[in-house]
Amino acid sequence: MSDAPVKEADAPLTPEQVQYKYSVLKQEYDSMAQKIAEMEGEKHEHELVHTALEPLEEDRKCFRLIGGVLVERSAKEVKPALKGNIEQIEKVIATLTNNANAKQKEIQDFIEKHRIAGSQAQKVDAPKVEEKKESKTTGVLA
Repeated sequence: MSDAPVKEADAPLTPEQVQYKYSVLKQEYDSMAQKIAEMEGEKHEHELVHTALEPLEEDRKCFRLIGGVLVERSAKEVKPALKGNIEQIEKVIATLTNNANAKQKEIQDFIEKHRIAGSQAQKVDAPKVEEKKESKTTGVLA
């Protein structure tokens, strides 16, 4: 008989442990989906401001909130920073979406491995990425 320690992954889980592990995985996935939705909202707000600044002259005064401080800038200075922020947000959304898809696969594998059925194992849907919506709002100060 070998004295090798039993790996935790190889040991069978009790029904309570399976339920707890499933709920933890589901909570992690839900928090990722919530963060994706939050970042989509941020991106949408940035795009609204960028759209509002686009037709303005380069030397037009505008104000930007940086770390809780309202700073006066020109449209020429703000436009590239805003575009860079949008690109960074898109990268974060892509990373979060990839992580959420991996977590979704992990949950599905866990469901299949432990034969979770019925209402306990609700189908996990991929987070929905909002489509661009054309909006005609004029609530931006510039």
